Amino acid sequence: MRPVGTPLPRHVVQGVILSGHRLGDQPLPPWPAHLVDFRGVVLIRRSPATPRQGTSPAWAGDLTVVPLDDRRWLAPLGGRAGRGWVRQATNYLQGAALPGPPEVSTVVSLDPGGDEVLAGLDHDGVGGATAVDSAAAERLWGALHAFSELIDHLLDPQRRPAVLSGDDPELHVVAEALREVPEPWWPVDTLAAATRALVRSLGMRRGADAVYALLEALEPPPALALSSGLAAQRATAALWARPVREWPSNAHLQTVSDAALEGAAAAGQGMGEIARGRLADALTLLFHRERHAEVESSPLVASPAHFLARLNSNRVLLDLSGPLAPPVARSTTRARPRRVAVVTGSYGDFHLPVAQALSTEAEVIVSDLPRTSRLLRAKYLHADFLEVLHRVRNRGLPTDGSGDDVVRLWSSVSECETVFSDWCDRSTVLLSHLVRDDQRLVVRLHSLDALDPWFPLVNWSRVGHVIVVSEPFRRLVTAMLEARRFEVPVSIVPNVVPVDVMDQDKSPEARLTLGMVGWGRRVKDPLWALDLLERDSSWRLVLIGSDMVAGQSAAAQEYTAVVRRRLRSEALRHRVRVLGHVDDVATALRDVGVILSASRRESWHAGLVEGAASGAVPVVRDWPLLAPLGGAAEVYPSEWVVRNLDEAEARVRLVTEPATWDRERRRAQDWVRRAFDPEAVVRRYREIILTAG
Repeated sequence: MRPVGTPLPRHVVQGVILSGHRLGDQPLPPWPAHLVDFRGVVLIRRSPATPRQGTSPAWAGDLTVVPLDDRRWLAPLGGRAGRGWVRQATNYLQGAALPGPPEVSTVVSLDPGGDEVLAGLDHDGVGGATAVDSAAAERLWGALHAFSELIDHLLDPQRRPAVLSGDDPELHVVAEALREVPEPWWPVDTLAAATRALVRSLGMRRGADAVYALLEALEPPPALALSSGLAAQRATAALWARPVREWPSNAHLQTVSDAALEGAAAAGQGMGEIARGRLADALTLLFHRERHAEVESSPLVASPAHFLARLNSNRVLLDLSGPLAPPVARSTTRARPRRVAVVTGSYGDFHLPVAQALSTEAEVIVSDLPRTSRLLRAKYLHADFLEVLHRVRNRGLPTDGSGDDVVRLWSSVSECETVFSDWCDRSTVLLSHLVRDDQRLVVRLHSLDALDPWFPLVNWSRVGHVIVVSEPFRRLVTAMLEARRFEVPVSIVPNVVPVDVMDQDKSPEARLTLGMVGWGRRVKDPLWALDLLERDSSWRLVLIGSDMVAGQSAAAQEYTAVVRRRLRSEALRHRVRVLGHVDDVATALRDVGVILSASRRESWHAGLVEGAASGAVPVVRDWPLLAPLGGAAEVYPSEWVVRNLDEAEARVRLVTEPATWDRERRRAQDWVRRAFDPEAVVRRYREIILTAG
């Protein structure tokens, strides 16, 4: 019995079925009806009878029978006449505008009588379709039933193995059986839905391990794997589960994501869920964290319009994220809002000072649902979210319980004239499809937001203003919006940092002590800081913030293991102090004389600003990911920015000289106080969010 809550789509097959028996003369064969959806089937059986006018043939509800007319479906088999009926039937199906994949047809014999007709047909006689005799059909049903049992086993939490191994004997038995299955019958859509469900159930990393092992063993036909999204799923799993040396090439990733998008667009009428599943496969691969968020270069950042061209023209995406109606001219006489909803987002707590600033001039309602709602707090895309979005777009609600979360989200903002949504996540996507024309939606984006799959799902026509924190990031966001032909005002407003309270007297050892605030993630690249530290034995390093998070991927776990090994090494273990999470960052910074930004990716870097405000001299790596868009030198004074470790070493030596350290740190402190004055920053937030226009 299939587990409750895991409905899987049936694979669509079109074709001709042959039988030498009268209708009802034999029991039905064991059709795997839950796996195969027979659409556009012409059933031809030997029978002298003629059906009454207006009746429609059917077979126990398992077959959708499309007769040539009210008589031909009973055409007798045998001889030239029987072969002629088969040719007409296949020609009819090949030319018919039927739901499902076009021009997919098989001729299947159920018994020796059907085999006789099949034996007399050449390839052209069956319209180029796949021919299956009765013996092969029996093996086909057995293989499909074995496949079905395997899927039931994997989707049942009580039965599936803790770890799915490619050496699993059951897996290989099913794989061997599936080699007998003709390509039109291969249940790729069922398998694709099952693997999506596995990832949703097991989590991203364990799910990736399972999907990779499953697809390696079963080997679905290459063309079908591409169009069904299975090839994209396998590539996604490889990026999570395999070491970097085993990752697919960028060219392969492009090929399989394009194929999933084409498969989504090609899915026919009545296959909307399959189309959205394939779109989810493409989105998950296109916006994989290992391709953009954790690396030093990204094809998305290098050329947004080119990288997203196929996605931005995909009709399934456009159906989910395009304008709900022709753009409505916003009134220039809109009243200044009295109530503002602040939606927190599912990532950081940067909304707090903004909400406080707005509360002096409007009633502020903070919605923390993105932290508490099961639907909204998830940080990775699954196909089921696209089903929720589809329902919302069509002014409906999901029936699986997630509809309650949608209602709660809408209720939290419905009485407010303006909605400020921090981070581009699931809640922002849904809000962009829920807000009324008389409401104003303002969205603040952080650096991760352009690199996650939520960005293309937002209905940007309903967004009144976008806030970003730096010029390099503004360039990326603007390019991505322009690639979708959305015109949305984008303003640069930095984060609110209490720079005035960070200044405390430095400890005697601070001058030669380097520091990082918020170091415990691969994107912060603490290995770069450790490489710098090893260049002078007189330097020390203080790491402020939560310890390393191993992350989901094999690459992240390998990186974390290297960091831990380096921290324990004889060369460094006495020179690095790990403070962990602290509530009082200002006091922790008393021991830091040089504040580092070693990150691969930042759009602003609050920890660096806090360090500079404390009186530490900044040394800023020119964040590699955004360097092509201007990088750190467009955010901070150019003398702070270094391109490599040699330049970083030279700057640290220069600014830690006794004669220069105090002067340089005071200069940096004065600069951040002027550039990021909290009062000026909060005024700008009020101007944008509380605008009456």
